Amino acid sequence: MEQKFLDFIRPKSETHAKLLQRVKAQLQESESKMSQFYNRWNMRELQYQAYVPVQDWETKYKNTCKDKQLTSVKKQDANIVVPYSFSTIRTIVTYLATVFFARKPIFTVSANDPKFTQNAKNMENLLQYNAEHAKLVQNGIQFLYNGEIYGLAVLKTTFKTETQPRTSWITDVMTGLPLRVREAQLVYQGNSAEVIDPFLFFPDPRVPMYRVNREGEYVYWRSFVGKFILQKAGDTYAYLDDIGMMAPGDTGGSLANIRANGDSLNNQYDFKEIDKGSSFVQIDEGSVEIIPSQIGLDLGEGYDNDKPHKFIITLANKQQIIRFELYEPDHNMHPVVVCEPYAIGNGFGNMGISDYLSPFQESISWFLNSHIFNVKGVVNNSFLYDPSMIEEKDIKSDAPGKCIRIKPKAFGVEIQSYFKQIPIADTTSGHVADMQALMRLGNDLSAINDNVRGMQDSGGRKTATEIRATIEAVSSRLAFHAQYISASSFVDLGRQWCLNLQQYLSDDFQMAVLGEDGATAPVNITPMNITGDFIFPVHDGSLPLDKVALFDIWQVALQFAAGNPQIAQTYDIPRIFEYVARLGGAENIAQFKIQPQPDAAVAQQAQQGNLVPVGSIAGGVSNDLSQLF
Repeated sequence: MEQKFLDFIRPKSETHAKLLQRVKAQLQESESKMSQFYNRWNMRELQYQAYVPVQDWETKYKNTCKDKQLTSVKKQDANIVVPYSFSTIRTIVTYLATVFFARKPIFTVSANDPKFTQNAKNMENLLQYNAEHAKLVQNGIQFLYNGEIYGLAVLKTTFKTETQPRTSWITDVMTGLPLRVREAQLVYQGNSAEVIDPFLFFPDPRVPMYRVNREGEYVYWRSFVGKFILQKAGDTYAYLDDIGMMAPGDTGGSLANIRANGDSLNNQYDFKEIDKGSSFVQIDEGSVEIIPSQIGLDLGEGYDNDKPHKFIITLANKQQIIRFELYEPDHNMHPVVVCEPYAIGNGFGNMGISDYLSPFQESISWFLNSHIFNVKGVVNNSFLYDPSMIEEKDIKSDAPGKCIRIKPKAFGVEIQSYFKQIPIADTTSGHVADMQALMRLGNDLSAINDNVRGMQDSGGRKTATEIRATIEAVSSRLAFHAQYISASSFVDLGRQWCLNLQQYLSDDFQMAVLGEDGATAPVNITPMNITGDFIFPVHDGSLPLDKVALFDIWQVALQFAAGNPQIAQTYDIPRIFEYVARLGGAENIAQFKIQPQPDAAVAQQAQQGNLVPVGSIAGGVSNDLSQLF
């Protein structure tokens, strides 16, 4: 931080108090609005995990170990929760993850100006390198899950310069011997992405959440870290020794109760310990637009203090601001990507698919359990008998093949007069069909069927082409869903990453990218050759072709090219053959290639000087005969 910002947030100063009051007011405004969603989100989490809390399994395990005959398990009534939401959401996310992350590169970049075409390809390679280093697939899949479960998914983007100690060998100038040294080296410079828990996200409630990164005045996100993590950040944070204890009840409204009750999938914070002043610190960090003149701040020459500027502000335990920096990204967005996959209009906070599936899952579970309970009643026969005529102990016995004794009074009397089984009708026999009808309704709602789930539907055996065509037909609604997610979030993510690289990548950073087969000359990517105004097209939402389909297409193309002399002269048939072979699984096809040998007559003419090797310079002839070929 610059000295003027350090002075501005000095503890107990008037400027710090004024800025602190502003930040806490914004947080309180957002917390009061976001807390309205917590109960619904917590129910959706429980529904997704089929209402099976971890501590119940621990209790059942302990009781089972104590009872070696497992009578406690036998006596338990069946209460099955059908994980219909779990199955449907995982299928949707599987489709979306395949659409966005199965292709390479993940981000496609294009340019309107032809002179930037090569720079666009360089940017694609650099973005792919960032995506692999930042584990974008892992974070992206969790991002998609949050969108389906909560109806809200948030990614935080940052540009990192990581320096780590590395061991290397150098030559000692005195002895000339190799010497092993350990020194700090630049190991990574590029973008990163982190999934933000919706419970810990506090955007400006005056604009729709999916537009808050462009139109919101502020965006905050919360985390709980140890003080040593803040200390390891170096000069990023200041005044760590002035962080006070959090005021009672100041952890964020009902968030403390929701996240500390043990029922949440993301229960990882002990708010009671934070209230006691433990080593853990509540960090509220955000990007905020501020007019400097309104808070008495002078940015210096070249800045208009009467216009809004973005700042990164970090608040610790709602007591001390430990970071205050000017934030001027080229993309002019808050460093978050927000997606509401099922947004309706401009409302603040929208439903997720789990909200729509909730009544279906509850009804399906009720139909199944009521049918099980009724069947148990039918299986456990009920009898009407006269205890003066029958030995009651024999009837109540659970022994197999039991004999029921009658008393002397029943000798010669018709058995129907003192013993009869009470008829019980199974009134729930149609519940299984009702369950299937509800599942069909839920499938119609979510655009998921057996083919998309990877299960072949009824109707006899089908070829791979028929199954693929069916999946493509039923995936049209999912493709539209993926297209909306791409337009509302992944395009912004690609733009932020791209402009971050153009703005922050240091001049000494280079990345060598090899050719397709590793044999061509490497292309050095530097900040100079990734410049340009690029376009990030919206994904059409369709699934990429699988290798089997690609192999069939390229196999036909190879046969047609090899049989047409005009095409054979235009395209490299051997390279097409190698590509088709690798596509079919023959990765080591190159080791069977025959290396051409120079003809004896040609070699003799070259030795006599009658033939000049290709690429030789004037005034000399190379003796390397391999250059002829």
